[in-house]
Amino acid sequence: MMEAVIGFLTGIMASMGLGGGFVLVVWLTLFADVQQRTAQGINVLFFLPIAFVSLIMHLKNGLVNKTLVKKLAVGGLLGAAVGTLVS
Repeated sequence: MMEAVIGFLTGIMASMGLGGGFVLVVWLTLFADVQQRTAQGINVLFFLPIAFVSLIMHLKNGLVNKTLVKKLAVGGLLGAAVGTLVS
């Protein structure tokens, strides 16, 4: 039951861009006895469908600045790759 509550809260926070993954990783490592790297992998798998649905809804509602996204995308992808290697 607690897992469902954590998943629900994390999904809400992640869809609003408020760091739901942070909550999920902390909960998994501190309370569910999951190794951090495994928790990070679970977080990515959890986040992808949430991000997809959120992106569609944000695009539909005109809440995405596409020009800014294009400028930030290269650095974001590079940062994601470096962060994965560092972890």
